[in-house]
Amino acid sequence: MSDIKARYVGALENVHLTVPVQTDGEPARHITVPNGGELPTEIDGHKVPAAFRDSLLEQKDNWTRVDRSKADVSDDKPAAKPAAKTDEKKEA
Repeated sequence: MSDIKARYVGALENVHLTVPVQTDGEPARHITVPNGGELPTEIDGHKVPAAFRDSLLEQKDNWTRVDRSKADVSDDKPAAKPAAKTDEKKEA
């Protein structure tokens, strides 16, 4: 299983994609990815081809790479702060 995902960061609120997965005799599935959302790795139980994901990642103005095997720093989450010590008393 790949830990690499494609996150949509383009100018539009949503992007509509035709993803080439073979499901129930249909050659592709149509999906909508919201701004800040990620391309799913599976649609209807069928894997999204890595080549399709990689082709999106080539569009650097619209898609960014997210590597789940490393710490994901692209979410702009604040770093965890150490817990404050409660046993120390304040001096007056």
